[in-house]
Amino acid sequence: MDPGRADRPVDERVVRVAQGVVAVVLLAAFVFAMAWVVPLVGAVTAVGAVRGPDANLVHLLAGRIARRRAAPAGALVPAEGSHALDLVAAAALGVASVFLLVGLEPLAWVCTLAEAAVAAVAASTGYNAAATLLDHLQRRG
Repeated sequence: MDPGRADRPVDERVVRVAQGVVAVVLLAAFVFAMAWVVPLVGAVTAVGAVRGPDANLVHLLAGRIARRRAAPAGALVPAEGSHALDLVAAAALGVASVFLLVGLEPLAWVCTLAEAAVAAVAASTGYNAAATLLDHLQRRG
């Protein structure tokens, strides 16, 4: 992640709207069998995982939506939480993309739906399962 933005807090509304968009797009891709969406969303989240939330196109668009439509900013959350969500999404959707390339479509959809679930939980409750998972893995390793 970009060191200049690593410790800058992020508006919680923006994170939740972005995760809602990711969840809905991935669920729509599954329902309408649009496998090409999986690597596309994976690439967008990978940019966010590498460069930070300000480089993620979904996050930028969610920011515009949240600032216009949602109530005033309530809570600011550490950028690491958004980074963790992007990192887990990029990993899950990267694996799903590989599965699609080698013809293992059912496994690709399992990975995609797992990511959609993580995003939906983050959007609806604010609970960041990705950050919890990464924190757990760092403590074990």
